Amino acid sequence: MDDFNDVDKQWLLFKQNFRSKNDPLTNDRLYKNLNEEQYRRSVFEDNYRRIVKHNQLFNQGIEKNRQSVNMFSDWTDKEFYDYNKPLPIPINQQTI
Repeated sequence: MDDFNDVDKQWLLFKQNFRSKNDPLTNDRLYKNLNEEQYRRSVFEDNYRRIVKHNQLFNQGIEKNRQSVNMFSDWTDKEFYDYNKPLPIPINQQTI
């Protein structure tokens, strides 16, 4: 996965490896329509490009860890943050 030229292969592998849970009969990740799939593919390509660049820096000893494609690779940074943001602490449990 150190070469962006295999993005087509990586996209297909991503859709197979992280298939939709709501349809166990399919071999691919499901999207609502073609427009959504094209958008998700674009987001995936951007994220994949970032992963490849990061891993090239890792191979040069500049970064300390490798990155890889995961179930969130077709999400934007904002979507990932919104999904993982901490829940607010109720006022009665806050400390000063």
